[in-house]
Amino acid sequence: MSRIYTLITKFNQVLIFIGAIIFISFLSYQFYKDFSRERYEPPKVKVVDSLESETAVVEPIYKLDFLTSIKDVYVFKLKSNVVQTSSEIEAVEVHLFAGGGDYYDASPVNLMFARDDGSTRFLLDKHAFIQDFSLAKDTDSEFGHKQALNLYSIVQQDSNGDGFLDKNDSKDLYASNYDGSDLVSGFDSYDLIDDDMIMVSKQEGEESFYIFNLADSTSFKINTDLPF
Repeated sequence: MSRIYTLITKFNQVLIFIGAIIFISFLSYQFYKDFSRERYEPPKVKVVDSLESETAVVEPIYKLDFLTSIKDVYVFKLKSNVVQTSSEIEAVEVHLFAGGGDYYDASPVNLMFARDDGSTRFLLDKHAFIQDFSLAKDTDSEFGHKQALNLYSIVQQDSNGDGFLDKNDSKDLYASNYDGSDLVSGFDSYDLIDDDMIMVSKQEGEESFYIFNLADSTSFKINTDLPF
């Protein structure tokens, strides 16, 4: 009986030892995962007045990502880690296969529309931070309604003065034809609610809401007056 008790005691000690090893291994793995992984930061673009400062030369990294084709144009997203707000767009060296850490800091600063004949068009005359965009769609799909125009939410000014263009700065809503031509603005935000119909907001002392028809560019204001 005493021998059986001794065996049970030793067996329990072995189980406790194995359990302790598993528990310590789990804690070590969690510790390593928490401290080794990169912390997520929302997309942003550094703003500079000049690519040559008094202390260093800023070298922007550009990369083109293919997005989709619409009718006769191919749409590319131009990404960069830096925008120079004081100059017009010039020819830049684009990395089609960029690598290294700097690429992961890049954010969308423009869209390029290309045709088979070799012609290209940039959406913006000056690079900015394109926070969000929705491209024209001819037919309904599982992703949403028909949409006659391209819609963009763009940050062009460092309104909070932190040296970056990001979601914390003031943004403007723009619309263009499917090929990036005839870019216009006038609203602050939008939601696609039906085929070629968006709900838009605009600050007019207080926030006002409109229904805007993308197909014929007509709109009407929604009465949101409060009775108190």
